[in-house]
Amino acid sequence: MHPLANKIIVFFYLTVVSYTVTARELTYWLDTAKDNPTSATISIDTSQLGEFVLEPSREVSSSANPSTLNIGCLTSEKSKTTIQFGKPIDCQSLQWQVQFKKLQNNQYNASSQQNIYSPEGWWLLFEWGNLPRIAGVKFASVCVAGNENICAKIPDKSGGPLLFAWGKNTATITTDRLNLKLFADSDILSHELPNISRQLEQQYTYLSQVFSHKQQQLNWSLIWTAIDQKYKTVSGAAGAGAYIANYLVDDGKLTNKTLPMLLRVSAHETIHGLSSYTFPAWINESLAEYYAFKAVQLSKVKTRVPVNEWQKNKHTFPHANAGLYEAQNMVVEQQDMSYYPLFYLKGAAFWQTLEQALQKSGKNLDTYIALLNNKADTNTISLSQPFIDAMIKAIGKETWQTIANQYL
Repeated sequence: MHPLANKIIVFFYLTVVSYTVTARELTYWLDTAKDNPTSATISIDTSQLGEFVLEPSREVSSSANPSTLNIGCLTSEKSKTTIQFGKPIDCQSLQWQVQFKKLQNNQYNASSQQNIYSPEGWWLLFEWGNLPRIAGVKFASVCVAGNENICAKIPDKSGGPLLFAWGKNTATITTDRLNLKLFADSDILSHELPNISRQLEQQYTYLSQVFSHKQQQLNWSLIWTAIDQKYKTVSGAAGAGAYIANYLVDDGKLTNKTLPMLLRVSAHETIHGLSSYTFPAWINESLAEYYAFKAVQLSKVKTRVPVNEWQKNKHTFPHANAGLYEAQNMVVEQQDMSYYPLFYLKGAAFWQTLEQALQKSGKNLDTYIALLNNKADTNTISLSQPFIDAMIKAIGKETWQTIANQYL
């Protein structure tokens, strides 16, 4: 924000209204239509709140078209009125509709983060654009109507978005460190579950040591949806207590790339879900992509090597000559998302190149991750000075500068 300097100073006297919420916790009741599983009604009992202000739902930062919800307010006179965000109102209850995309034809891209319904008998609701909040309410949950035991806490605004899956789960993966409820769009991967369970536990054990301050059992929902290889994309998304990942199929059948790619996307989203650090987007995505590669390597599963992938594609990759700092600026300042893929490909190659230099000195990148958390300036896009100083000490100033010039 840029301050305004004026020769004439005008004082405004503002009346600040504070809304005190008397309810301990609000419940968003989610009721799917029996005759139309792709539609659901969300309602909140607000009769104990008195006057309150409704705030818009959080949106995906890259969303060019914010969602619009038609939210109805039932007043004490039993009349209905349409609510306006940011304006005080007194309602007995709130109600609105949300829609779900039916999974079919193996074409759902997990990174689209659209609500989905699976004919297998389960649903996935994303917080983005669907869950407006009431100002002053710190604690709220989403629960399935008719079953108050199927609930999920709505996370704080500073945390990841809610991904709420419910219905008929495919399987439960339970190990010493994992308690995972799996929702899949078919049983095609069932025979691989014992192997996948071992791989996921190995991944989590390693990644939690690098990215998390807490060592505890992971209680998450996993959502797996098939995508045909003709769409040339495999992606995922992570949120509070859950992540979704695509798995690759060819005309409905598994391929030799299915398991490696599923494990890699799973590792990437696991990092987002468990990381205790706050990084700029380019560091966040590039580290997740590089460490997903490292995690899959631990499983002795063959997967793409970041440096090789970058060398193979950089001559035709959009904005390949842009450094990672410039790419971050273009995404954040100019909202030009065409630079975002650089975080994954060029970014992962940067970290691997840097680790290769560290390994020549008998070191590895894991021990330096905490230095990236720039507490002195949380808005910076550049690597923290303590991290840069540590790299120069470990690999030498000339080697560091060569790598920085090549990628940053």
